[in-house]
Amino acid sequence: TGYVISCRALPREYAYGPLRALAAAQPAWLEPAAGELTVGTFESGGDTHYAARAGLSSTERGFAMALVLVMPESDVLGGIVAARNGAIGAVAAGTVVVAAACAALIAWFLRPLKDVARLMRRTARLEQAAPGGPDGGSGGEDG
Repeated sequence: TGYVISCRALPREYAYGPLRALAAAQPAWLEPAAGELTVGTFESGGDTHYAARAGLSSTERGFAMALVLVMPESDVLGGIVAARNGAIGAVAAGTVVVAAACAALIAWFLRPLKDVARLMRRTARLEQAAPGGPDGGSGGEDG
């Protein structure tokens, strides 16, 4: 983005389009107001711009002026938005990797349960097939 420094008497003479738009939309922003600091936003050419104004005055000569800074929102927030989007992408990718690792770890830990369940079913079938059923018959204990 190019920088424009202009000191003009009339707003229509400003070289920077957003500054002309600010002068047309809010002429009070260009009026000197000593000691007053104002920050706001406005639209120009379909883009949002930040504007900051400080009123300055000279005590020796009684001269007052308004110092106005106009900056496109994309210049201020562009890097912040890009960093935010990168951080969100990194967190999302990390979450997917951690979820996949957790699923694999759980499957690995639960794999022996299939063998245990198979053996329990086999044991249940053997007990039911034994003479006298599962709770009676010739078990060889005290009897």
